[in-house]
Amino acid sequence: MDIYMESESPEDVENGGQRLTPLRPVDNPATATPAFHENVGRGFSQLVHRSLTPAETLPSQWYRDDRIHHLERKAIFSKSWILVTHVSRFSKEGDYVAFEIANFPFFVIRTRDGRHNVCRHRGFPLVSKMSGCSPVISCGYHGWCYSPQDGRLVRSTHSSFPSFDASKYSLFKIHTHVISSGFIFVNLSAQEPPPFRDWFGDLEQEWGNLRSDDYEYAYSWYECVHCHTSHPGYAASLDLSTYAVETKTKYALHITALKPGREEAQSTLASGAESEGAPSFAYVFPSNAVTVTNMMWYMMRVVPISATQTRMEYDVFKHKSITLERLRAYMQFYEKVEDEDFHLVSATQKSLNTGIYRRGSLHPTKEVERGPPQRKSPTDNP
Repeated sequence: MDIYMESESPEDVENGGQRLTPLRPVDNPATATPAFHENVGRGFSQLVHRSLTPAETLPSQWYRDDRIHHLERKAIFSKSWILVTHVSRFSKEGDYVAFEIANFPFFVIRTRDGRHNVCRHRGFPLVSKMSGCSPVISCGYHGWCYSPQDGRLVRSTHSSFPSFDASKYSLFKIHTHVISSGFIFVNLSAQEPPPFRDWFGDLEQEWGNLRSDDYEYAYSWYECVHCHTSHPGYAASLDLSTYAVETKTKYALHITALKPGREEAQSTLASGAESEGAPSFAYVFPSNAVTVTNMMWYMMRVVPISATQTRMEYDVFKHKSITLERLRAYMQFYEKVEDEDFHLVSATQKSLNTGIYRRGSLHPTKEVERGPPQRKSPTDNP
């Protein structure tokens, strides 16, 4: 898929009441080499290293410019393997979960297939709820119906016409990949996507010890839009001197340990066989994260809505030996951390929208990778 951007006049660009300076060559991803469009992860990295000094952040305009948002939709979200859910969400025939990521609506069904949430008749959305169960997928506009097993059109207003070929009107399929631990990824590309292993490297092995049969879906929550001062709860329970970030192929692991004495104080599983242990955090390109403990794990989807708005979606899965009441009490800590992040990012976005801030500095050893991944200690002030 080629990416085209309309030419801009030399005058400032009007964007939601803000006067934005037109993108200069060093700020404009549209001037990148073809590698940027053909291999988003690698090309984008090359662009950043060409355009910025090693100690600077991305230009603030990238966080408020509709052109950048449009380019990210086409070059990243429509071509990347994206983590969306887990097989634990699907227990019965006809179960489905709906998503809208970067304004692309789709749903995943029990067969672990994905379909664009668009009727082939007039484009009306087929699925209106976030999740549900249905023996048939029907359109509320003209009643066209599709099989949940394979997306075939099984009933339509044109069925009585001999010349109508229903096989040409199956639902648009999206690419899916399910890894051994049960995580489900989608790729929205109209073309054949890159092999999953080539895209994410060893990601599948990171959750190799997570047995999907031991967990079940608990609940979700949504928010519509850092450690010592931002997250005092983390600082009180985790030994931040052990904190490290290990960068991998399009994902990163955040590693830390509980403070001495904290592990003994933590509650155990109902069987009493193992303690909760320190949580593990994985951030998965382009905009997902997974937090895992022995009691539960939860997935965070950072869903772009516009150039300046993002919706945070969280799905929580509990160990089957843990009661929902106990889980909700335990999750208060993590929900508080996510709420702290929400307010931090919301305030930062409001500041970026003013156009006053352009770029900031990166810590020369903690935020700028040089050679092998380096340990990062949030106890050091950036």
